[in-house]
Amino acid sequence: MPQPLVIYFSVCILKMVEALHGVQLIHADIKPDNFMLGESIDMNLFPEGTAFTGKCLTSGFQCSEMLSGKPWSYQTDYFGIAGTVYCMLFGTYMQVTSEGGEWKTKGVFRSDLWLDFFHCLLNSPRSALQKLRLRFTSVLQQNYSNKLPSLKSRLTVLLLENRKTARR
Repeated sequence: MPQPLVIYFSVCILKMVEALHGVQLIHADIKPDNFMLGESIDMNLFPEGTAFTGKCLTSGFQCSEMLSGKPWSYQTDYFGIAGTVYCMLFGTYMQVTSEGGEWKTKGVFRSDLWLDFFHCLLNSPRSALQKLRLRFTSVLQQNYSNKLPSLKSRLTVLLLENRKTARR
């Protein structure tokens, strides 16, 4: 997918998850195949600071806390955002490794924008979704505002063609 569209969809995802977390909801199942509000976790029902130890059953979408056997809360959504955006960038599911206590993707990035994005989502105990969203919005407006409408139109055409082909 073209980078301007990935940035655009990243801003949309960050804004949605920011809104969920703002009302103390953990989506708990963010992934490319399932980016909908399903069985979320209402954190208003638990004391402040509550963390969980259960594991996500979707291979490739277990946050670093789950992989390390540590308690987690909103980190599962941060990891899901990272995994979804990674899939848009590379067309494959994200794989992570821990190097010296720092989680990294196996992807190679040519931009500090993406390095910072993934580092923040994979390693920050309380990720700054708003900060990431505002940075991406700024990059989108400064660099891609003229290209975005035609890219969205092209994506719509491709999706319609794909849908038509799938029906045959």
